[in-house]
Amino acid sequence: MRSSSLQSCNLRGPIPESISNLIHIDYLHLQDNSLNGTIPSGVFSLPSLRYLLLGKNHFSGHLEDFKSNSLIWIYLGDNQLQGYLPKSIQNLVNLTILYLPFNNFCGRVDVSLFSNLKRLSYLSLSNNKISLTNENKVTLPESLHTLQLAACEVKELEFLRSAKQLEELDLSNNKIQGRIPNWAWSNWMFSLESLSISHNMLTSVDRIPLQIVYTIDLRSNLLQDSLPMPPISTGYFFISQNNLTKEIPSSICNLTSLVMLDLAKNNLMGEIPQCLGNISGLEVLDMQHNRLIGTLPTIFSINGSSLRRVAAS
Repeated sequence: MRSSSLQSCNLRGPIPESISNLIHIDYLHLQDNSLNGTIPSGVFSLPSLRYLLLGKNHFSGHLEDFKSNSLIWIYLGDNQLQGYLPKSIQNLVNLTILYLPFNNFCGRVDVSLFSNLKRLSYLSLSNNKISLTNENKVTLPESLHTLQLAACEVKELEFLRSAKQLEELDLSNNKIQGRIPNWAWSNWMFSLESLSISHNMLTSVDRIPLQIVYTIDLRSNLLQDSLPMPPISTGYFFISQNNLTKEIPSSICNLTSLVMLDLAKNNLMGEIPQCLGNISGLEVLDMQHNRLIGTLPTIFSINGSSLRRVAAS
C-alpha cells in the first residue's frame, strides 16, 4: 500500500504500532477523526512517507524524532501534543508545510530550527505554549508564503528580513513594541494579502504602503492620533481598541472593496462620513464607543445595500 486516506471516517482509538510495517506508504491522511493516544514512533521512521496528515484528532504525548527526511507535508494541528519540538525538524530538507497550531507544545523554539528549510512555504506554530527566540540571529527562508505565529511571545521582526514572498502573516497576541520597521513594508509591498498584528504593543502605524493586502488586523495596540489608511484593495480592516483621536478622513470612502470595518473603542471624533454609504459591498460597520456625531448615511436603508450589521452608539 502506497497511500491511505481515511479523513473524517469516525476512526477511534490509537494508531496500531504495526503501522511501522508500511515501509512503502507515502501518503497517510487520518485527519478529522477521534484517534487518540500517542503517535507511534514508527510513523516518523517510515522511509517513503512524504505526506503526514493527522490533524484534528486527540493525540497526546511528545513528538518523536523524525528519522526520515522524505516528509514534504506535516499536519499535526488541533491535537493535544505536548513537550518540546524535536530538533530533528531542521533535517527535513524537503519540507514545504509544517502545521502544528492548537497543541500544547512548550519551551523555547529558536528560529534556526527552520532557517535552513529552503523549501518551506507554510509554517504555523500558533496557539501553543512556546516562546520564539533567535539566539543565532538568523532569518526564516525566503520561500515562506504563510506564517502563523499567534501567541508565540514574538518580540521583534528581524527574523523576517528574508521572507519577501509572504502572503499571509499572523503575529497577533505577541509582545511586539514600537513601530513596524520600514524594511518590512518594503519586503511585503507586492505579496501580502492578510496581515494580523492585533494585541501587541505597537505605538504607531503610518499609512500602510501595501498594494494588494485584503485583511488588516491592528486591534488592541497602542496606536494614537490619526487613523492609518490601508490600501484601496483592503476588504477587512480591524483597528478597534486603540487610542485614535482625530476625525475619520473622507478618504476612507475610497476603500471600495471593504466588507468589514471595525473602528470601535477609540476616541475618534467629528462627523460620521456620509460617503460610507457609497461602499456597496460593506456588510459590517462598527464605530461604537467613540466621540462621533451625526447620523448614519441614509443610503444604508435603501434596498440593495449589503449592510447587515451596524453599531455606532
